[in-house]
Amino acid sequence: MARFKIAHLARRGGTYYFRAPVPRVLVEKFGCREIKLSLQTRDPQTARVRCRACSSAFERLLAGVRGMPDLTQDQIAKLVRGYLERELSRSVEAAFLLPKDATTDLDEQIEHYEAALVDMRERLAYQIFDPACRSEVRALITQVGLAEADLDGAQVGLICAGVLRAQIENFRVIAAMLQGRYDEAVPRDPLFKGIEVPPIPLLPGMASAGPDQTVSGLAEKYVGLKAAHAWVPKTRKDNERVLEWFKEIAGPEKPIKAVTVDDVRLFRDVLLRLPANYTKSKEHAGKSLMQVAEAGSASQRLAIKTARKYFENLKTFLKWCVEEGYLDKVPGQALKLAAKTNPLEARLPFSTQQLTTLFQSPQYTGHLSPTSRAKPGNMSVRDGKYWIPLLGLFTGMRLGEIVQLQCADIKHEGDVWFFDVSRTEGDGKQLKTASSQRKVPIHPTLVALGFLELVAKAMQSRPKGRLFADIDPGADGYFSHNFSKYFSRYAKAIGMKTEKTAFHSFRHNFKDALVRANVADSRIKALLGHADGSVTAAYGSKLTPAVLIEDLSKVKFEVDFSSLLPPTKP
Repeated sequence: MARFKIAHLARRGGTYYFRAPVPRVLVEKFGCREIKLSLQTRDPQTARVRCRACSSAFERLLAGVRGMPDLTQDQIAKLVRGYLERELSRSVEAAFLLPKDATTDLDEQIEHYEAALVDMRERLAYQIFDPACRSEVRALITQVGLAEADLDGAQVGLICAGVLRAQIENFRVIAAMLQGRYDEAVPRDPLFKGIEVPPIPLLPGMASAGPDQTVSGLAEKYVGLKAAHAWVPKTRKDNERVLEWFKEIAGPEKPIKAVTVDDVRLFRDVLLRLPANYTKSKEHAGKSLMQVAEAGSASQRLAIKTARKYFENLKTFLKWCVEEGYLDKVPGQALKLAAKTNPLEARLPFSTQQLTTLFQSPQYTGHLSPTSRAKPGNMSVRDGKYWIPLLGLFTGMRLGEIVQLQCADIKHEGDVWFFDVSRTEGDGKQLKTASSQRKVPIHPTLVALGFLELVAKAMQSRPKGRLFADIDPGADGYFSHNFSKYFSRYAKAIGMKTEKTAFHSFRHNFKDALVRANVADSRIKALLGHADGSVTAAYGSKLTPAVLIEDLSKVKFEVDFSSLLPPTKP
């Protein structure tokens, strides 16, 4: 008996699957190019029956998705708000020119607007939209690549109502300006809250703003100036990302003076809805910022701390525009992120149990191979992966500061050895802040574990090289990138990983140990590289390693490191 091929039926490893390509026009809505489901059977007859059922369900799903609304309420609001902004620009020009036109009866013109307002409000109340209004709506829908037939009646009705509300606001504003009542020449409708009436537009004969007066032009100039003198590469990357997002929201060619509080507010609201790792996810490739924000899951959004940093980056750019004379004031200066960082959600120090788990794990007691460090074995490799967590715990240094150490950064003054955390021109190192530059004594436990022997060997082989040459830089150029991922994987493998702890937790452990030892706050700041704004900090020489070693030696943890001691030489 002949067997006919069943559409969408596939077999792999003995198991049958349903596989169907998503039509190209629907890929963005589905978020994938193919639907693949296990039919959970190895029997061909059962698979054929189940595949037909899946095919029918898939066709119904396609029909449903094709009929799904293509515009959300937020998108509709943005559409009609943009419409009002354009109308207000024309009205400002009209209010400027009409009083100068000798052929215009100003009183008659004002009466025309006021009579039109009465008519439009009545039509809005009864949801009556005349052909002129519907023509404007069709033009708006076309702007977003759709046709009126693509939307359901409710959506078209919402846009019609929004356009009519915009026309009412526009007529009311121009009537107020023509009567000299500029205190009333601002939008009152809640739908248009935050929109500012633009300045008088450029007219023939007036000087035109060049590209250096646009959001895009000034963003490029700002990044160029800051990156050349003040920013480390990561700071530049963060700011470039933020400004690219803002250009997408406000419009790259928008004159900087036309940026409103509404643009800043929308940027903030989008930040709060963006998914974590948005820029690294292939799922969001080709989508606009608004599309990604609307599709984001509430449980996978940017951390509030990250969103706040990005929002402050934008405000700093706008402040720079004011300082340089491109803006009179910062639009949205008073805007803040509503959500606050919960102190309970911040990074925590590692518990004593976590530290014990780590320093009694195969990486320190013996592992299978250099690439299988979480599995017990007879091998012991004392390289960067071995030492960096120990340095994090006993120095409180940031991961980035540790992994970029050069052999020459390990120095001594008399009998006191220390880390010279600094940045000299041409060494490729970066510091978080100016106060990060400091001298951190080497803890006696590190000395006892053989750290200085590691330094001596490194000095012999690469005196001008990096101390931990086995740690390669990540795709972003930072040596901390790859190690951070490695440490996270290793912590998970040995069962010490939690949501609130990471490598930075060592820094908290170190600080807590100093506090427990009653070390003075000024000395804690000196060891951690925190700025000390006290008056006394401005006088006298900096705290030397010989002084700080007394405090550092008080740092102790309830962890047994004796098993890590190198064997005693006969």
